[in-house]
Amino acid sequence: MHGTLLNKRITIYLFLLTLIGSAHAAVAGGDMRSCTFLPPSSWKRLTFDGSGTSAKITTRIQLTSTAEMPGDLITTGEGKALDGVEMAENTTLLTVETTVHYLLFFNATYTEHILFNTANARVYRRIRQRHGTDPWVKAYYWTRQGVQRRKIMPASPDEKKQAPVKWTRQSQSLFPYPDERECLVISDSTMLCYLLSVLEYRKLPSVLCVFGKARFHRLIIDEQASFPIKTAFKMHSSSGDDRVEAQLTPLVFSVSALPAVSPAIKPEPFSLLGLEKDICIYIDPSRRLPIRVSGVNPKLGNLILNLSDAELK
Repeated sequence: MHGTLLNKRITIYLFLLTLIGSAHAAVAGGDMRSCTFLPPSSWKRLTFDGSGTSAKITTRIQLTSTAEMPGDLITTGEGKALDGVEMAENTTLLTVETTVHYLLFFNATYTEHILFNTANARVYRRIRQRHGTDPWVKAYYWTRQGVQRRKIMPASPDEKKQAPVKWTRQSQSLFPYPDERECLVISDSTMLCYLLSVLEYRKLPSVLCVFGKARFHRLIIDEQASFPIKTAFKMHSSSGDDRVEAQLTPLVFSVSALPAVSPAIKPEPFSLLGLEKDICIYIDPSRRLPIRVSGVNPKLGNLILNLSDAELK
């Protein structure tokens, strides 16, 4: 059921990507910085649940292979490689869907699609969409010059009722890359859960940066002292379904960030899954699964997102 819903939402982007992709076909990614090599992940779908002071949150992270993706998500309408970049066969889509169930008001849903290379974590494109009463779509492209962002919104109440391909209020910005001494690798913050599940901590890039909404962030990732915690989640694999209930000692990594730009440029808060402070990622060392993400959300307070469901490859 989740896969069907996900495919329907991806289909919406076929028309959107055709609309906004052609303007970027000529800019390739010679300076799109990436890791050297990544082993494969053990999982293809993770679901996290948590509660804040006034809401419940469900976040689903899913890897979709190119064989399962519609072709138009990979190529432009002219059949050219996306943004002029010849992508490898191991290009994959990482989709993150977050639903916030507010206790007294309404629900809000955010969807993010990240197109990247599983061999080196090279990010090609990111699409973010906010659903609901104040919708928008933001498309980001990793180009030679920097990250290019295009924002699309409905220009009237009538347009708001239509699909994003009908929206006419648009803006475009280019954010030049920082100096290579500041950022050897520029990725997406959500990719951290993926990277920490496939790489040993000491093999992470020495200078890892991510691009947020409009700024680059240089990450500081530290391994923390760890203590046993209780974990309980459903696990789906080729051998069948299982219920995991155990006490284990995870690998714990704290994540913070510094601006990777001139101090004269107004910074923005670093964010991972809506968390901006005291962020920690917990990894099951034997299964290489992220089992918890904790931190502070500026609106909801302290949050602990626990793994509730995992589908393995």
